[in-house]
Amino acid sequence: MFPFKKAPINLGSSNIIDVSQIYEDYTSLTIDNFIIAVTGASGKWSETNGSSHNNVTATININKNYNSATGRLTFNTSAKAYGDGGNDYFGAVVCSITTITYLVL
Repeated sequence: MFPFKKAPINLGSSNIIDVSQIYEDYTSLTIDNFIIAVTGASGKWSETNGSSHNNVTATININKNYNSATGRLTFNTSAKAYGDGGNDYFGAVVCSITTITYLVL
């Protein structure tokens, strides 16, 4: 059972979605009507100073925006990685993220 009025509608995996072509009453929607689920992620860490770090933490952020006047949903992702030194960057992370977006009514 879903905690929603209706089952979520799968809008696909694009990071730009024209909701006006999918849902007639798109002007009544807000950003809270959309769930962006990460379905896969992979990353590669590369050291920039040649040293080795045992503890590397990566974070992935999703920034989403919905324009109810046009019905356009957009989002982007970003990733950051940190090594043993806390907030000091010791290298670079390259991530590949796959998503599915749902409309929740």
